[in-house]
Amino acid sequence: MFFVITEQNTFYTPNNVSVINFSRLIPICFISLAVASHTNQQETTIINDRHFTIQVKLGMKLNTRQKWDGGVEIINGELVKVTPFIRHSMIDDSKLVTSNSWSSTTYTSTEGVFIHCVGSLKTKLAFTTLSGDFKFGIDTLNNKEKIDLLNNHVQVSDISDKYNYRIMGLEYGLYGDGEASIKPKSATVDSFGTWEIQYVCGKNGIKKNGGIRISWHFTKDWGKPQYTHPKAPNFVTVKHSQNSKLSLGKEHQGFFEYPFTNGRIVIVADEDLDETSTITVTLGDTAQGSPGFHTATV
Repeated sequence: MFFVITEQNTFYTPNNVSVINFSRLIPICFISLAVASHTNQQETTIINDRHFTIQVKLGMKLNTRQKWDGGVEIINGELVKVTPFIRHSMIDDSKLVTSNSWSSTTYTSTEGVFIHCVGSLKTKLAFTTLSGDFKFGIDTLNNKEKIDLLNNHVQVSDISDKYNYRIMGLEYGLYGDGEASIKPKSATVDSFGTWEIQYVCGKNGIKKNGGIRISWHFTKDWGKPQYTHPKAPNFVTVKHSQNSKLSLGKEHQGFFEYPFTNGRIVIVADEDLDETSTITVTLGDTAQGSPGFHTATV
């Protein structure tokens, strides 16, 4: 399956196409539009250490149903976003009540919330829930894999370096307003083929240092994209309709809504991209002799 993140609207299209704030859902991979600010210089890097993503698992060691309806307050910092999740860290925005509160009844230890915030090691997070209140400081997570709270019913981890792929200046509003399509929409397993992915920029375009990301389903063993050997398998080309400058970011794992967790392609805009302009990614470009892109074996 294939996702494209969009900012304001949820689109529903034929052929099993549905999106959580995405523009289209199509087979193979996942694209997210990352909206960049105007002010900061371009620098591709892993997570800025002043931006944190904290995973809070609710209901560890459950024996009975527990209600974890509640909310969070940030002390000495700024709350950016709360993202509820269920099994396998799959996002479930339906559980969000307000920007900082949620509804969650658990029978297992698979539910919880991701807390995205900006701050420092002095930042503290205070939770109020129907099953108990707890708080902790970012500094308590420093160099620790996890901490357990409320008699081990709550487990907290700092996953900032795993959750976010950062480009300096990137805003946390990751959901842009463009649309994507792919053709063809089918594939034969364990063979070579060519697919053209087109991303049409929405009304806000893409600002300099923003871009799109493409990700595969974690269980699918598709070929690994390469850009330097046009006669070899899995050759990928990237073009822009107005010949604007684009560059490739580092391959990354990055967090995507489950199950699209294998990061593969990062395309960064080196200049502002206009509304309706198009980024075209060709997987398995055969124009210079490549046999195509190798599909999954199942």
